Amino acid sequence: MRRIALLGLLTLLPACQFAGNPTDGFGGFVADTHTWHLNANMPAGETENEKLVLGEPVKIDVVNAESGEVWPGPPAPIPTMQDVQRLNSMEMLPPPTIPSSPPPALFPQNAPTTK
Repeated sequence: MRRIALLGLLTLLPACQFAGNPTDGFGGFVADTHTWHLNANMPAGETENEKLVLGEPVKIDVVNAESGEVWPGPPAPIPTMQDVQRLNSMEMLPPPTIPSSPPPALFPQNAPTTK
């Protein structure tokens, strides 16, 4: 009988983990999410958005208008077909020069030999 009791105690030994640390498992979930104390798992931050979410007052700078003209001038007018044709007709390209002999070989050692 004592051997069976010893075996039973050994099987109950893993349950002592909950008794040793009650914040494991579901108890830890409840302790982290539904407590009256500050949440130790909450990320620390000092940005304006985080302060607004927590309901803390945030100093917001006033946006002032810039002095002078801030917008660019009017856009350039769209060219008409007549303008495009006038530009193309002004460019007279010289006729292409076509070499009369074939270009030299890049690798003369591999060039085909004529017999």
